[in-house]
Amino acid sequence: MKRAAVLVLIVFFVVQLVGCGGGQRLLEREDVYSHIRMARLSDQASVTIGMESEHFDGLLSQLAGIFKRDGSCKPGHEHTHLISLLINDEVTMVFYLDAQGAICMEGRRFVSANNSPTPIQVEQWLEAFTEAQKYTTSDMAENESMQGDPEILVKSPPKRLTGVENAEEKIFCATAGDWDYYIGTMPLEGMLSTVLWREGADGHLERLCSMPQPVGTSRRHEMAYVEGSLEQSSGRFMFFTIKSGVSGHRMIWRFDVEKEKLGRFMDYPCSNMVLTDLSVTGLKNRAWVATGQNMMAIDLTTGFLDYEVSMNLGNVILDSVFYEPESETLIKNVELADLGNGVLSYEVITRERETGKEVAREGFELNVVTYRIARK
Repeated sequence: MKRAAVLVLIVFFVVQLVGCGGGQRLLEREDVYSHIRMARLSDQASVTIGMESEHFDGLLSQLAGIFKRDGSCKPGHEHTHLISLLINDEVTMVFYLDAQGAICMEGRRFVSANNSPTPIQVEQWLEAFTEAQKYTTSDMAENESMQGDPEILVKSPPKRLTGVENAEEKIFCATAGDWDYYIGTMPLEGMLSTVLWREGADGHLERLCSMPQPVGTSRRHEMAYVEGSLEQSSGRFMFFTIKSGVSGHRMIWRFDVEKEKLGRFMDYPCSNMVLTDLSVTGLKNRAWVATGQNMMAIDLTTGFLDYEVSMNLGNVILDSVFYEPESETLIKNVELADLGNGVLSYEVITRERETGKEVAREGFELNVVTYRIARK
């Protein structure tokens, strides 16, 4: 008993030393967060940064570094940004950032400790903000999900799965490492769901995510693997599109094969994702997605958005391409297709919201090499 008591005391003092003399951590885990929301206080401009940005992991690593308490956050202290961390769509942590890299949270001020392996680098936060703002739509309505859009239930780490023999359909996606990946629709936990799962050579089955289907409607949500994304990323990433049966709008998800992390890459509303086969410098292994009035490029070799070659089409396509203004009965979708030699077909399709019936179509051809766009 005496020895046990001594061990408890040793552990207690080690914790105290780490918490006081050695600094403390404000963020214990980095892998649970899906988005960082930054609001600039000077003009109320705001952006959302997620796994689509090459800065995302680095910013979280900075927050997971070692901090020391630097007194209280006084009323006159000038903050530059309000930062929110989100798990899926839920805000779980909020703090202020100032120009020197200090963090104010719940009235307390923290600065990176001298022994922190990843101290706060303000310039990286500003760079991430600038990149995200460049292609953030000014129409906030286009970022709002509609009632009835699918709910994605992610299992991280993947969870053991049974019952795939009851799947209405089973579509093979790709083989990565020791796993074969599939999409199918089956009864799951009391409801019909579309499931993304994987199967090992030993017969072991694991669920990565599931998407409950709406009851009482024939317009189901759809999940699809982006063919070729694993190959063009040299086996690093698998991309998926999820299409709402309500709006017809899509979102993009990415699975990191090495980290085994599945997460939302681009939110509603966006188009399908197409891959191009180009040898032009800066355009090799690029995929393309329309969102807002932008054509966003994804560098499949890194798994991040490529802001340098992404394009804003607002000067040519003046109207909203995902919503019919002032209409509660019509909605728009964008469909992309690769025509070869760097030319993409870009079609804006207007449909009846309730039935999905097409009522109008407007087509363009976009050359991603010359940046020229022409009406079909």
